[in-house]
Amino acid sequence: MLGKMMTLPFAVGREVVDAMTGGNRVHVDTTHHVSGGSASAWADDFQRDPTRISPMAHDTRRDGGTTYGRPFPGAPQIGIEVKRRHDETLSDGRRRTRLDVQYKGGFEGPGSITVEEDGRGGLSVRDRWDGVRNNSMIPSRAAEMGHPLVARMGFSQFGKE
Repeated sequence: MLGKMMTLPFAVGREVVDAMTGGNRVHVDTTHHVSGGSASAWADDFQRDPTRISPMAHDTRRDGGTTYGRPFPGAPQIGIEVKRRHDETLSDGRRRTRLDVQYKGGFEGPGSITVEEDGRGGLSVRDRWDGVRNNSMIPSRAAEMGHPLVARMGFSQFGKE
């Protein structure tokens, strides 16, 4: 009860900012280039512990198929569940893996992460949040700007052999 009372001003503040800036849905569509040679190995590593998307992640736990964590101290708890995996070989022989994910907790809704071999010994990682609902105290536009910065650091940690 005390915790809710203390965070209420922040939650109301986020709702006001979101109302002024366009709503409480978060849309992210960014592409990051990282080192690594195998889209499949990158996806395998991500599936083992998706909370490593943030190099500052803490307070992590697994609940069934969902892994929860906080991307940085004081951040909202975010759950990531990989719902489906699509592996394919492109016409030029490069591999692509798409992970359909479901976010839970502070941000809730569908997204996807697509990893594609770039043909030069690296990987292209596309990160999409498809109108994920913002349940956190962070304004939605701030989440749209901040998530790609955190993800860029975290994505480079996956797929190292």
